[in-house]
Amino acid sequence: MTFLHLSDLHFGKNLHGLNLAASGDQAQMVEDILHSCDEIKPDAVLLCGDIYDRSQPSQEARSLCSRFLTALCARHIPILMIAGNHDAPENIEYLQELLAHQGLFVSGVLHPTLRKVTLEDAFGPVDFYLLPYFFPARVGQVLGEDTPASYTEAARRMLACQNVDFSRRCVLLAHQFVCKGASQPQMDGSESTVGGVGQLDVSALDGFDYVALGHIHKPQIMGRDTVRYAGSPLCYHFGEAGAEGHGNETRQLLYVTLKEKGAPVQFRRVPLQPAHPLVNRTGTLDAVVRDELASPTPGAYVHVRLTDPLIPPDAQSRLDAVFASHGSRLLLLDRQLSRHVAPTDTEKPRPIQTLPEMFLSYYTSQYPNLPIAPEEQKLVFMAARILEEEGMDEDTLDQSAAHLLNIFLTEEDMPS
Repeated sequence: MTFLHLSDLHFGKNLHGLNLAASGDQAQMVEDILHSCDEIKPDAVLLCGDIYDRSQPSQEARSLCSRFLTALCARHIPILMIAGNHDAPENIEYLQELLAHQGLFVSGVLHPTLRKVTLEDAFGPVDFYLLPYFFPARVGQVLGEDTPASYTEAARRMLACQNVDFSRRCVLLAHQFVCKGASQPQMDGSESTVGGVGQLDVSALDGFDYVALGHIHKPQIMGRDTVRYAGSPLCYHFGEAGAEGHGNETRQLLYVTLKEKGAPVQFRRVPLQPAHPLVNRTGTLDAVVRDELASPTPGAYVHVRLTDPLIPPDAQSRLDAVFASHGSRLLLLDRQLSRHVAPTDTEKPRPIQTLPEMFLSYYTSQYPNLPIAPEEQKLVFMAARILEEEGMDEDTLDQSAAHLLNIFLTEEDMPS
């Protein structure tokens, strides 16, 4: 039995203001996945969580997901889908019994008994267990017990209640932060908020012939060869953009083949090209423009980090023009941060600052001989308000200060 292991589609993902469902990037991803399914003809498709990027997805995201699932059902490919931490569990389970008649088996809300789907091949049955994203407190609630002390204990309790027949071939779908002892999975830039919270040791998943994981965006093996993160089909952060100026590495689709019980599991990866690779460029404005004209990166989404002491007022317009001339698009412009000396043990911790206060402190450290006039401080507060309205969920505090500095040094005609 061959199945396609997918996860972290994140339909409706916004990349610095660009809705990837509306832009066509995720639509091409869907078409490429369907084309691959037409060639490989898998016996099932596993969707291991984070189907959507938000619990209340946009209309474009819903439409694209519906199109994808409908196309798979039309090909008579069974779909097994679980909710991730970005999904609203109730939305995933909506009309689940009706969907099952179309070959779409879903599990969004955690129940005492996991949903089990059995598919048959020439070697007999394969049991798929669907374990949606969970917190330990939720496991305690559904089992009517006290809250488990850890995610590992919660997983052990949950799986112990399932009476899994390990004499048959068994596959587990899960969306968790799975580690092997102190060894954590390698994370991409789009997972900066995952950290070490909610670690689940891979030993809790022993016994399954294959464990199909979601949650981490970098494809990788976790602990043993048959426990794998498929990774996200697209790169969703400029931190995943590979070597400077060259664009992100090609993602791959993971096909898994089970033969008879006990036989080695086989794997096949199929390249998946993005519609627009992510590219980082660093340097002075003049250098970045010169390099782009000499060695263009056509059709890319670009992040430029300028190293100019003062960012020229026309930086945005010049960069927009040079990248657009090659069919690329500038999505993020910021300024390279200076290296800060780590505080000594005797130094007091920095007090929590508002964004304007942090900017003024950062500006003073960068330009000690160039004080800010009172009227210029008004621009700082106005720019801070703009940033807060736009949202800063993907920025660290220091990156936000750099972004604010960029606005301050390039906007000359902001209203007072």
